Order: sequence, then structure tokens, then C-alpha cells
Amino acid sequence: MKTWITYTTALLMGLAVALLFGNMAGASDVIGAISSYLINLGMFITIPMIVFSFSSAIASMRKDGIGVKCAKNLLLWTVLTSLLLPLVSSLLYIAFPFAFPVTGSAGSSGDIVGTYALYLAESSLSSFSPVNPFYTMTVSSKMIVALVLIMWIFGCFLKPSSDTIRPAYAVMNSFSEVMYRVAKFYAIYGYIMVFFTSSNLFMSLYEEKTVLAAPMFVICLCITVLIILLLLLPLLFSFMTGFKRNPYRSLHQQMASLIMAATSADILFSYPAMLSISRTNQGVQKRIASGTGTFSFIISRGGSAAIITSVTLSMIYAITGNIDMNIALLTAFASSLVSFSLAFFSSMETVIGTFLVLKILNINLYGAEAAIISIVPLVGGLAAMLDTAIAFFACKITAANINIDTEAPYKDLI
Repeated sequence: MKTWITYTTALLMGLAVALLFGNMAGASDVIGAISSYLINLGMFITIPMIVFSFSSAIASMRKDGIGVKCAKNLLLWTVLTSLLLPLVSSLLYIAFPFAFPVTGSAGSSGDIVGTYALYLAESSLSSFSPVNPFYTMTVSSKMIVALVLIMWIFGCFLKPSSDTIRPAYAVMNSFSEVMYRVAKFYAIYGYIMVFFTSSNLFMSLYEEKTVLAAPMFVICLCITVLIILLLLLPLLFSFMTGFKRNPYRSLHQQMASLIMAATSADILFSYPAMLSISRTNQGVQKRIASGTGTFSFIISRGGSAAIITSVTLSMIYAITGNIDMNIALLTAFASSLVSFSLAFFSSMETVIGTFLVLKILNINLYGAEAAIISIVPLVGGLAAMLDTAIAFFACKITAANINIDTEAPYKDLI
């Protein structure tokens, strides 16, 4: 059975579980613990996939001299999405403003967000310390920027330019193929994990009551996401590919990884599934999926920037009672700038991103930004879904513009 069917079914079953057992004592804790364990399991696969597949992809790109072409496509796509997505989000907010709701963490001190942001930044930067590369590999966890940098350097020197290097390149390529087999298994049976992550998502939203107490906030935010996902991104994709590829076919084929990202609020959790589905369903070569996809997950965070823009404006509106065009545009631009640093704050992008935008704009909301913490599963999930969509579009665009993509027959789709 195709993944978009099994994952959608798992999502609906997760909603049913939340409705049936949402009031049961201890149910939320059990589901939350299982969900957290499964997300960590996803990272258990993501790290070795970066180590083997990404470095092998860089070496292969250098071997065939397509690295510069891939980089140009990715950079153009990143600039377009990072600028236009938050801009559209701000314009939609001006047209239909909505106030940020009161949440369970609204009374927390704003210093909590700042302190946590400083802690994550220090942890990420410390991973760049050139002490032991193997130590960096083992403790990377969600701080993957340093790991990607190490494997990029390794991949550059892995180029099979001599007889002595070719065996090493062949070994790494073989390990990469093994990881893609693991990723395919992960993608096919990932609906089991999505069942628990979606149950945890809906239970947390049910307990928080924000969806019930402030439905307009959720509705407007979801409408913004749908406009970006179904209209803006497909239009940009068509522009980048010269209107020669069908963006909705790609969206349909990648639905599983979008659901996985949305229910977990963690873009790295969907990383193995996204790469496997890109290769199998979209006909993207392994080296393009691993190389472009990995870099996109780090620098192409226009989806998070769009959510941060909406959330920040809704907070300002809730405090001040009005929003003008200048503030909206400045917020969008600040969110675009902040998006390039979000890889250092994995799974907390929306919270810390909003905090950083407010600091850039010199706006003091007296700790109101801490209110986002309670609804991270919602806003973080929507941001992760958009960022995952941007990443797989980046893979398809790069492959299409280099003319090395194929259209997989329906029977071979997963």
C-alpha cells in the first residue's frame, strides 16, 4: 500500500485516539513518552545517513563536476523561498489579522526563551571546536551543522581521482546504498511512528485547549500554510523548472514525509523518509537527494520564517492592538534573516526564531514570547512541514535542471 494512504490513515487514527483517550489519566504521558522515543529513533537513523550518504554524494558530485550547478540551483531556491514565504505570510496577516491566544505558558518569564536560546547557541558553536571529529559525530544529536561540515570536507577529499582513492569511494558508496535501504524501510513502515506522533500532537493540543479557545488563530495559521504549500511553492517550483515539471505530482508523492514532519514538529525526524521518497518516487538520483536535501535542511528554512512571521505579528497585535504595513514588512525581512540560523535550534525554531526577530526589531513584549512554548507541537509542526516541502522541491528542481531525473512508474512508488 502506498505511503500517502498508510500515513493519512495513521494520522486519522491518531486523532481518534486523542478524542477517545484525551481525558484518561496518564494516557498523554504514555503516548508522549513513546512519541519521544520514536523521534529519537529517527535521529538514530538520520546521523549515520548523513555520515555515509552525504559524504558519498559530495564525492560523486565532484567526480562528475556537477557540484557548482547543484549549488546554484539550491542557493537560488533558498533565496526565493526565504524571502517570498515570510513576505506572503506578512501580507496575508495584514489582510486577515488575528491575535495570539493565551496559552498555558503565557505567565512564564521571557528570560526562559532567551536563556534557552543562548544555551542552544553555545552548544551548537561548541560542536565546531576542532577537538575530535569522531566525538562530534557521536554527540551531534540535533546539532547537525558541525557534522554536515565535517562530512562535506571528507566528501570533497573522497573524490575518486586516483586508484588509491577509488576503493574508499566504492566502500562509502556501498554504505550509502545500505543507508538508503534502511531509509526505504523507515519510510514504508513510518506510519507506525506517525500513529504515535500524531496521537501525541492531538492530545497535547486537546490538553492545551488553544484550538478550542482560539479557533481563529489556528484556522488563519492553517490557511496561511495551505496557501503557501498549495499555491506559492508550486508556482515557485514551476518557475524554477521552466514549467516542465508538475509540482502537485511531487507534493502528492511526498505526502508521507510532510505528515511525518507535521506530527513530530521535527524536520530531522522526516529526513530519512524524505530522501528515500525523493529517490524512489520522484526519480531523483541518490547523490542529488543526499547532497541538495541535506544542505536544504540546514539553510532553506523559509517555511519556518513564514510561521515565525505570522506568530510574531499575532503577538504584537495581541499586545498593541494594531499592525501597520511597515512593521509587517520589517518582521518578514527579519524572519528571513533569522531563518539562516535556525539549524542551530532544531525542534525549537519557532520559539527561538520569534525571540530573535523581536530582538532584531527592538520590540519588547515583556516575556509574551514564552507563550509559544505551549503550542510548539502546532506551530513547530506546520513550520517543519513547510521546510520539508521546500527540501524535497529543492531536490527535484536540482535534478530536473541538470536533466538527471526520471519519472518512476506508479507500481514502483512507495
